[in-house]
This record gives sequence, C-alpha cells and structure tokens, in this order.
Amino acid sequence: MSDYGEQTIQFLGARSFGVVMGVTIFFALLGAGLVIFMGGSAIWGAWIPFCFLVIPPVHYLGRELLRQRQQITELEKRLNER
Repeated sequence: MSDYGEQTIQFLGARSFGVVMGVTIFFALLGAGLVIFMGGSAIWGAWIPFCFLVIPPVHYLGRELLRQRQQITELEKRLNER
C-alpha cells in the first residue's frame, strides 16, 4: 500500500468516536449552510445523510483494519515463540 494510503488509515483509525461524530456533524452543517446562506439547490439536502452514511463507516473500517493488523502481529509473534 502506498505511504499516503497508510497515513490516511492511521489518521482515520486513531480518532475517537466522539471526534468522528463532531466532524460528521460539522460537514453536514456545512452542506446545510450552503443551501441556506448561499441559495444552493435543494439537492444539497442529500449531503446531510450522505455525511452520516459515509464518514462513520470509513472510520470504523480504518479502526478495524488497524485492530486486525495488531492481532495478526500478535499471532505471528506467538507462532514464532513456539
């Protein structure tokens, strides 16, 4: 995997659930603000559920990948100790 991809996984997986929800709410409100204050089209209304359907699962997948990598490392270490 590329170094940039690895850094992204490390960045996303290291955040707590509270921070992820805060970022999600921020992006959802930003999209809503564009509709209200900038007079954007109503299609931006789809942005809000999109934020909640994408950002938390991506965080979960990054965190799960890091957890599985750690578990694999521990299992390899135990196997080598035998």
